[in-house]
Amino acid sequence: MTLEIVEDRDAFDRHQVEFLKELIDTIKRAFEEADVSVPEDDYFELLSIMSFNISALLDASAVAGSPDDPTVPFFAFRREERSETLIVSPVGSYLHEISEGVLEEVFDDDEDDI
Repeated sequence: MTLEIVEDRDAFDRHQVEFLKELIDTIKRAFEEADVSVPEDDYFELLSIMSFNISALLDASAVAGSPDDPTVPFFAFRREERSETLIVSPVGSYLHEISEGVLEEVFDDDEDDI
């Protein structure tokens, strides 16, 4: 299989936001499935901390691995499922920088659904 790599910042940014929304929803579902009780006042803060830290690992903004053998992820998205085209951004991933704003958007959407 030969992968085609396409730099498309706009498409990458859209996928990055959707990925982050799903990450936040996945963390929320994990709390629900585990029946973890978190005081309402702390719930947003806990989700914020978790989504930020996971995002920083994915962005390679947080150090992973050892100094002698660092683990440096590189984020890309497939154009479509099972596609051989990968969408990348020339500036890389910055999930950790947008995690708080996306979290607020997810919470606003949740409140609209009530």
